[in-house]
Amino acid sequence: MAADWTLFARTRGGVELEIADGRRLWFAGAEFEDDVPIDGPSKSCHVADAEGDHVCLLDHLHSFQRVDNTHYRVDGGASTLLNPGAAPPPDQYTLRLHADFDRPVATAGAVFYAYNGVHDEDPAGGAEVYAFENGVSSSWSHAVSVSSHLALADQPAASSHDWFICVAQWPSAAGVRTARFKAVVPYT
Repeated sequence: MAADWTLFARTRGGVELEIADGRRLWFAGAEFEDDVPIDGPSKSCHVADAEGDHVCLLDHLHSFQRVDNTHYRVDGGASTLLNPGAAPPPDQYTLRLHADFDRPVATAGAVFYAYNGVHDEDPAGGAEVYAFENGVSSSWSHAVSVSSHLALADQPAASSHDWFICVAQWPSAAGVRTARFKAVVPYT
C-alpha cells in the first residue's frame, strides 16, 4: 500500500511551510538569533533551511510554551488550561503530520517523539521536548524517545489523515541542541 507523508509547520499568518529538503524547526529566544536559556523556555519557533538560514523571515511559527503539565502559552499569551474542549484554535499548532493513502485506512497506536537521530530509544542529548495533540490531549507528553512519547489519536478509515501537534522545546544543557522528530503510525 502506498502512502505519501508530508510534514507542515504553520506560521502565525496562516501559511503552511513544508518541512522537507533539509528544512528544520528552530526553537529560539525572542528572535531567531537569540539563545534559549538552559531550562528555557524557548520564546519563538522558526523554520531554517539546511544551512541554518532563517526561512520564515517575516511570519514566524506559532510558539508554544509549557507552563506546567496541563497549561500552555501560545505566542507569549496568557497561561491557558490544556483541555480538548477548549483547545487552541485549530489553526494554531507547530506541526501538521499529513498522510495520503491509495485506499481508506484506519490508524491505531500512532506515536510522536523526539530522539537523538540515531536510535529511537536514545533521547536527544540536552534537549527537553514536550508535545500535545491539538484538540485531543488534556496534558503535555514528555516526548523524548519511543518509550516516552505523545500518543496520537486513533483515526477511523479514510484515505487522508492529519494530526495537529504543538511542541515546546528547550535545552537542559549548554550548547546547540539537536533533536529529530519521528512519528510511527500503524494502519490497517
